[in-house]
Amino acid sequence: MDWKGALAPLEQSSSGADAPFQSTSPRIRPLPTRLTFLALLSCIVHFSLTATAQPQLKIEALPHVSKVTPTDHEAKEIVTISNVGTEDLQLKVENTSCGCTDAILSTESLPPGHKGTLTIKMRLSGWGVKMESVTLHTNDLQQPYPVVNFRVALPASVVSIPSRLMIQAREGNMEQQFLSLLLPDGVTVTKLSLHHFYIQAKTIESQPVKGGTLQRIEVLLLPTAIAGDLKDDLTIDLKGASMPQIIVAIEGSVTGSGLIRGDVDWKGASAPLLLCSSGANAPFQSITDAGALVTSR
Repeated sequence: MDWKGALAPLEQSSSGADAPFQSTSPRIRPLPTRLTFLALLSCIVHFSLTATAQPQLKIEALPHVSKVTPTDHEAKEIVTISNVGTEDLQLKVENTSCGCTDAILSTESLPPGHKGTLTIKMRLSGWGVKMESVTLHTNDLQQPYPVVNFRVALPASVVSIPSRLMIQAREGNMEQQFLSLLLPDGVTVTKLSLHHFYIQAKTIESQPVKGGTLQRIEVLLLPTAIAGDLKDDLTIDLKGASMPQIIVAIEGSVTGSGLIRGDVDWKGASAPLLLCSSGANAPFQSITDAGALVTSR
């Protein structure tokens, strides 16, 4: 038997097992160093430009404290706003800190490099330094809700709160209203006067406050007031103030308590009569119930 011939295939197989492994997959060649650098640089520039392309709000600083005169009823400031970013700036007034303050934007969209204005108005009362704020809503990622503070220095002056009295009453009833006076140090009330006899006013209390006095005044509409529109002026004479007096307007109406029309048998006489209630609180059913005043027409 030829052993050498029989073992030849095994020897070939054994020698093949010791040969190094060769992959049949295609080889991946590394990119050239220069091309790799340019690709990375391009990505960095792209992402940098994307990150900086956004709106940016800039708000001009307001005066530390805005000043007004004693005769001013409103304080006003105009703030310049601008978009120093690279995308359109969208903005609107979100809210104000007080109902006494209004804020108006000249525009709600600012292209890059453009400017607009924010107008702030504050209705005035009292004295001293008063601060309110305006909150905006923008698409600036760094300032989504910027706040603009508005400070006003109110000079010491006589202030009536409220500045106008409204009185609604029913004929024959008494109505009571109040107002407060802020009086700076050194100012006093010397006289309260009205035109109509059925309206009276008097000081009921006075208390010290910082920089002056708070005086409370009671205004009474007497039951003798007749039905109809109500108009009068409360004149307050002052001593030590820049103005010798202030006037508080009084407005409103007095409602009649009821009427009956028709032919009425009054003490044996039949005639068209107008019956006016003399102040009964409840609707009346007869002359006796109403305590009526009878007039012939």
